[in-house]
Amino acid sequence: SNVLMVGGWNTAWRTTNRKFRDLSAWYHIVVVLDTTQSTANDRIKVYVNGVQETSFSATNNPDEDDDMPFNRAEKNIIGGDAYQVSAGGTTREWDGYLAEVHFIDGTALTASAFGKTDSTTGQWVPKKYTGGSYGTNGFYLKFVSGAIGTDSAGSNNYTAVNLADVDVMTDTPTNNYCTINPLDNYTTTYHVSTLSQGNLRLTSDSSSDLNKNHPSIVPTSGKWYYEVKLIQLNLNGGLGYIQIQGSASSYIWSYYNTPTTQIIGNGSTYSISNWSVNDVIQVAIDYDDRKVWYGLNNTWYDTGGTANPATGADAADDFAASSIGVPTNMRLELRSGTGANILDVNYGQKGFAHTPPTGFKALSTANLPTPTIKKGTDYFNTVLYTGNGSSGHAITGTGFQPDWVWIKSRSQQANHGLHDVLRVDGSGNEYVLVSNTNAAESTGAAYLSSFDSDGFTVNNNTSGNNNTSTYVAWNWKANGSGSTNDDGATDSTVSVNTTAGFSIVTFTMPSSGQTTFGHGLGAVPDCIIAKPRAGTGNWSVWVKPPMDSTDDYLQLNTNAAQGSYSTVWGAAVPTSSVFGATCGGLVPADATGVAYCFAEIKGYSKFGTYTGNASTDGPFVNTGFRPAVMISKRIDSGSTDDWEIVDSVRNTYNDGATCALWPGGAGDVGWDESCHANYATDFLANGFKIRSSHAVINASGTYIYIAFAESPFKYSNAR
Repeated sequence: SNVLMVGGWNTAWRTTNRKFRDLSAWYHIVVVLDTTQSTANDRIKVYVNGVQETSFSATNNPDEDDDMPFNRAEKNIIGGDAYQVSAGGTTREWDGYLAEVHFIDGTALTASAFGKTDSTTGQWVPKKYTGGSYGTNGFYLKFVSGAIGTDSAGSNNYTAVNLADVDVMTDTPTNNYCTINPLDNYTTTYHVSTLSQGNLRLTSDSSSDLNKNHPSIVPTSGKWYYEVKLIQLNLNGGLGYIQIQGSASSYIWSYYNTPTTQIIGNGSTYSISNWSVNDVIQVAIDYDDRKVWYGLNNTWYDTGGTANPATGADAADDFAASSIGVPTNMRLELRSGTGANILDVNYGQKGFAHTPPTGFKALSTANLPTPTIKKGTDYFNTVLYTGNGSSGHAITGTGFQPDWVWIKSRSQQANHGLHDVLRVDGSGNEYVLVSNTNAAESTGAAYLSSFDSDGFTVNNNTSGNNNTSTYVAWNWKANGSGSTNDDGATDSTVSVNTTAGFSIVTFTMPSSGQTTFGHGLGAVPDCIIAKPRAGTGNWSVWVKPPMDSTDDYLQLNTNAAQGSYSTVWGAAVPTSSVFGATCGGLVPADATGVAYCFAEIKGYSKFGTYTGNASTDGPFVNTGFRPAVMISKRIDSGSTDDWEIVDSVRNTYNDGATCALWPGGAGDVGWDESCHANYATDFLANGFKIRSSHAVINASGTYIYIAFAESPFKYSNAR
């Protein structure tokens, strides 16, 4: 999981602290060897996605002016260990995909010779090398079908060993195809099959283990096609089986109990003749019309009629909209019989055995819809800074004028300070609310004094600008000072950014009863965080799912489990225009309040749940983007685990120890930052993976999460 850069014969290397365990997308890695450098640590440099690595757990520098064996008249191996081969030892092979390999002989370049930052997406992307000569022994391998080892820059060709044209994929960094996700272990009982062949071959583990295999891309719209080839079949009286699931319901095609295969769908069971080795099972899924079809060797089957995905006729399953995007979509289940069951799945990277139905696409990032927000940091950004103890300390780097700023000291116990553009005193100073207590808002004169074009300005205070203390600020973009909204029974003031699905709402409760307030989103909120402004009162949090009832809520300032209290939100279920509230529940009668409302935007924000498994091999959650920040809380009845915030700026890479902060919980003292394996969470190109069994993030229970994107998966690099 670390990268070992070998300079030759085990004499020179760099082992990073970063764990390279994001298997959903591509890394761009550049290694620079220049033994003429007088400073030892400058002789080997490693760049990952355009950024030079500086944190290493082990180094062994070559001597100055050392001549490394990779560029001598010795056997050179790409994808294996030349030293082990020459010594007669076991080959240590590369376990992954390679898109292309450049070797420049005689020139020490940087990553910018091979890649650049895309201004639209903010992601590091490959570019054509135009630096001139590759040098005497240089080469460029593109791994082209029919010429896998051919040097495209000259005549320094390589010989492909145990590789054939069938091993050449169309998968590239600019068109990343779906594979089976080895990180998505489901639970400690149900886990991923043994994977090989680029995570496209599935082998069932043992007769007692049920393998549930999920794809790395989980679409929620569009028409998609994939194939499953049967390599080995073993039933053993029904103990072993294969199930191919196209939707999130119980409608599947299975090889189960007897050699007769079945389509189970639309309330009926339809049996056909046996599956055989080398048969190709076809799956076509229409997420827009919510239908799935199953085929065998280019014949489509159903429960009665003439199935045709191209015309939409006679689908095997019509599934509910609520099941779209849930983990059971496109799942492959295996269990061994007398021997293993083995499948090859193909999402299009190897070329299909049969022509996909008209309108159905291979599952790859190039075919995913263009996201509304191509770069998450245009609407949410995390900024780190150090306090200087003065008034008027300008903090920059957000990239936009923030409208909601959440500040927390990392290096000391201090309150979380929450500021927004709608809560301003008569002098223009911002009012502050504290997430870790139920206190009323305070005048912002001593805290945040302005929202600026590229950040904000803080004054001298412990919570935002203590001298030499370190801070993190999470920043969201709404729409400035706001305007009156009369959609609800009671008027509100709203600053809304419908593109980002975010609004800030301030309001005054009536003197009694229930009411509604307009939120301005134009879509049903998936999350609401609200607080009384005057007088003490708890923060109330509503997340859908699992809080489908207006009685449900959490408290941001406590570690209490999810509660049910009908007088918080009132009788009105949130709609595309309003949310409900009850006097004395959400906010006292005739008192003011504030609410932060969010509607989920595909590729940018996600609000949902995951089930913990109390294992260091914790659950994987597919958000559809590379997260920038994630807030989580266990919600089970009786649980007393704290809220947690992790982000990608305080944790720049995955290394097994994550730096966390807590919005509220036991003690309510604004704990300082803790960096520990107890909170280990990997951010990945398509979601996050829990790697701790600590109860705050991964007990055997249910957790809600709130996440915002750095980049949608369509454009994301591996992290």
